[in-house]
Amino acid sequence: MTTESGQYTPAKPYHRLMTFSPDPYQARAVGMIMEVPGSDQVPMHQHIRGQLLTTLWGPVSCETADGLWPISPNNALWIPGGQMHRSTVSSGAQIATIYFADKAVQLPSAACFLTLTPLVRELVLHLARLGGDYAAETRHTLVADLLIAELGDTEIDHLYIAMPSDPRLKRIAYTMIEAPEKRKTISEWGEIALMSERSLRRQIERETGMTFGKWCQQFQLAIALRELQSGVPIKTIADKLGYESIAAFSTMFKKYMGQPPGKYLNRWNSSV
Repeated sequence: MTTESGQYTPAKPYHRLMTFSPDPYQARAVGMIMEVPGSDQVPMHQHIRGQLLTTLWGPVSCETADGLWPISPNNALWIPGGQMHRSTVSSGAQIATIYFADKAVQLPSAACFLTLTPLVRELVLHLARLGGDYAAETRHTLVADLLIAELGDTEIDHLYIAMPSDPRLKRIAYTMIEAPEKRKTISEWGEIALMSERSLRRQIERETGMTFGKWCQQFQLAIALRELQSGVPIKTIADKLGYESIAAFSTMFKKYMGQPPGKYLNRWNSSV
């Protein structure tokens, strides 16, 4: 299943993810690039190998047993082998994924975000474009070894969005991810979920341990952090999240992060 040439392979449709198995490959790190001509979602599934997933462009989110993870071009989601998950990829998006052999990388046993340095991102893209088709003892093996070594020093981030199990609440969660600018009252969300306001409050607290207001703020904050780390201007983020001004967005951000978005971004940039 390997060749010496290791020529780059074209991107594959996203639904091919369900028919692609990295397990027969001998290499410690194999991957592929997938593109989505239309909005697509695969069912819950798992891999024997651990998976690193990032986006080249376009919104991508992944649901695990822990919650919902919005992925940006400057981070990647680490999904340990054997963990159930599924991704929702928007129309026109393109994603890169790398599968690692058991114990090839020293990463957490639970899902987490990894901050991608420019070097790590290029190594991921190189291996993903090969499509897993490279032989041992080639320069591509050296690239894989370097990626594995670099991932050991990558900054880890566990900020995700608590995902309830109730299908009605999941409907709200995916609506918030797909259209974060459409901020609604709890009464309006209740109408979407076909629940009374009182039932909605109680169910959210029962499943997430948070009030409905704090749960909504978690969405706003998670999306804001992903966008900031991807280099999106603060004004654009404020608009995307439905804030009337940068000041209003900055107030929310500082309340939860302890510093305004500009200062947070400067500190984050200096750490990567």
